[in-house]
Formats: sequence, C-alpha cells, structure tokens
Amino acid sequence: LWQATRSAAAKLQLNVMEESGDGLTAILKARSADDKPITVRLERVTDRNTEMRIRAGQIDDESRARKIQEAIRAEL
Repeated sequence: LWQATRSAAAKLQLNVMEESGDGLTAILKARSADDKPITVRLERVTDRNTEMRIRAGQIDDESRARKIQEAIRAEL
C-alpha cells in the first residue's frame, strides 16, 4: 500500500514534502498543483489489513480525497 501511495502521488504530480514511517504507520505529506495540503496516513491494523486516511485541503475536500484514493487503488 505504501508503494502504491507513493506511485499515485507521482502520477498525480503531487509535490511530496515529507515521508515518514515505521513498521506500523506511514505518513505522506504533499502539496497539490494549486498548493493545497494533502496528507495520506496508513496504519497497520492486522497483518492483512491497513487503514488509510486521506485529508485533502485545510477543510477536507472529499472529492479530491476520493480521487487520490482511486489513484492509489489503481496502483495496487
């Protein structure tokens, strides 16, 4: 999922500002072309399940978050 997230960010031409993580969580912080902040947080729930949270913009832009989610899904 982490690799798919990074690939989707590149394909969406997001300007990645920060990547961090350990064995349980990972965070990608980026800026969109119109300079809106994007945060993707992955948290391992079990060996086979990971929770993904996407925040797009200061006031969460649900349609943009869904587009990012779809791009990540396409990379899986």
